[in-house]
Amino acid sequence: MTAYGTYKHTGIPVRLDDNCFGNVYFVDGTSGHNDNTGLAPRKAFKTIQRAITYQTADNTELGDKIVIFPGSYAESVTGTLSGVTICGAGATPQSVKITPTATNAFAGDMTNSAFRNLTFMSSSSANAEYAACRVNVFVGSEVDNCHFYAGTDTSAVATAFRVGYDEDGGLSGSTKIVMFRSSFTNNVIGTAISGDCFYWGFVMGASVKDTNTNNSSHYSIGSIIGNNRINAELNGIYLNHNQNAGGSTYIMNNCVMGAHLERANCGEAGIKAYASGSENVLLKVIGNMVCADDGIVGFDTHNMMDNLVSVQFANAVGQYPDYT
Repeated sequence: MTAYGTYKHTGIPVRLDDNCFGNVYFVDGTSGHNDNTGLAPRKAFKTIQRAITYQTADNTELGDKIVIFPGSYAESVTGTLSGVTICGAGATPQSVKITPTATNAFAGDMTNSAFRNLTFMSSSSANAEYAACRVNVFVGSEVDNCHFYAGTDTSAVATAFRVGYDEDGGLSGSTKIVMFRSSFTNNVIGTAISGDCFYWGFVMGASVKDTNTNNSSHYSIGSIIGNNRINAELNGIYLNHNQNAGGSTYIMNNCVMGAHLERANCGEAGIKAYASGSENVLLKVIGNMVCADDGIVGFDTHNMMDNLVSVQFANAVGQYPDYT
C-alpha cells in the first residue's frame, strides 16, 4: 500500500484510520494461488500460511495487513507474527473459519500484531485436546471480535485461547509465559450447534493438566481480558500467574457460563487464578457476570468489584433450583 492510502498495483482506497501503511496481502481459498504475489485481490494467495510466510519474509514493520476472503480454511497455521493484522473480510467472524484437521488453528508468537473478525476451530481429529489458538508470547497485541468453537469430538478437552503452554502442560520453546500490554476483547467462545464445547476458555500458563510447578516466569502486565462472552465446561478464564509489579491486568465485563454438554454453569471456577496473595495483587476483576460452581477464585478480595456471581447446584434430574 502506498503512503496515499491505496493498495499496491490496484488503486483501491483504504481507510487511513486502519493504521496500516505497510503491505496489504490477500487470501482467497477459492480462486487464489500460492504462486501469486498476494498484493491485490486478483493476485490473492490460496492459503493463510502462504500469506504469513510471505509477510514474515518481507515485513515492513509499518503495519502490514493480511485480508482473508470469506470461506473455510483447512489449515493448521503457524508463525511468528510481528507488526501485522490478520483479519477476515466478511461481514462477521463466521465468514472466515480456520478449521484444522490436526493440532491448532494457529500456534506461534504475536508481537505488535492483531487477529480480528476470524473464527478459530479446535481440531476435529484424534488430537482433540489442542487449543484452537495458542500464542506462546503475547506482547503488544490484540485478539478482537473473533469467535472460537470446538471441533466435532464431544469428548474433547480443548482450550479456546491459550497463552504459553502446549496441550500437555509443558513449556513451548521459552520458559516465560508472557502477556504484556495485550488485549483479548469482544470475543465469543461458544458452543457449536452439535453440542461440542471447550473445557477451558481463556488460559494463560499452565492449566489444571500441568505437572510443571515452576510458575515464577508467568506474568501478565498492563493487559485486559474484557467484554468477552465465554461458554466453557470447567473454567471460563484460568490464569496461572506469578507477577506483582509492572502494571495491572484487568479482567472486566466478561459474561462467563457453562456449556450444555453437562450443565449451564462452569463445572469449576468461572474465573480462576492459580495462586492468591502477592502474586495476584495487580489482577483486577471488575464487572463480570459469572455462572459457575465456584464463582471467582484465587484473587485478592480488594481487587474484585461489581461482579455478579450465580453459583448453581444441579439436582438428580439436572434442574437448578438453588442459587447462591
